Amino acid sequence: MAAKAQMDYQAQGDVVLERLKAQPLPKTLTPYVKVFQKEHVAYDKACSVVDKARAARDAALAFVGEEDAVLDGSLDTLAAELIGAKPGTRKSPFAKFSRYSVSQLKSLATKKEADEVIAMGGKIAKAGLPKSVNTASAVCVKHATAVKQGLTKLVAPQAAYRKALEDRDALLPGWVRAFSRMKKVAAVAWLDDEATYRSVFAPVEGIQAPKTKRAKKAPAPPVDG
Repeated sequence: MAAKAQMDYQAQGDVVLERLKAQPLPKTLTPYVKVFQKEHVAYDKACSVVDKARAARDAALAFVGEEDAVLDGSLDTLAAELIGAKPGTRKSPFAKFSRYSVSQLKSLATKKEADEVIAMGGKIAKAGLPKSVNTASAVCVKHATAVKQGLTKLVAPQAAYRKALEDRDALLPGWVRAFSRMKKVAAVAWLDDEATYRSVFAPVEGIQAPKTKRAKKAPAPPVDG
């Protein structure tokens, strides 16, 4: 379920319950409101867990993305050093150490790119190249290692987020069922007061707070003429 759909269910439930509090409830409707309120509270809590889990997952994912971007930049530096040291050409700086070009290496899947960079770094370290090349290569390996560590750290928050989604979605059928029953009973209970029914159950974006009913004024006494 998309985040927007979750927000729609949460908002609809919050608003409807708020509107119902402003109304004197028919006795036939009260138990159905209580059932829905219980379902909504549980669903709302599950949504909060999803939001927190998503934030943790996104933070871990952002770290991987940032390190991957830094890794790509360090590959450009390494390519320039290899070209200057002559084992690489401008067309194929990594040719002697990898079957991938610079652009191809950057376009690989995140883990595959990191693995390839680490393997390439091992080959460069044994090639007897100038210190500047080895330094640039070591920087690439450092960032590639950070990417792999980030991917490992992503596993737990990703699993927690997936479970939170499953737990939340498992509650949705009960939420929908309780809301539907409450709405049907309300339609009968407010059969002669369609304005209140419409106001309580209108879509969130079109809802206006229903006005609390006022007691009818007693008719004015007749004027003696």
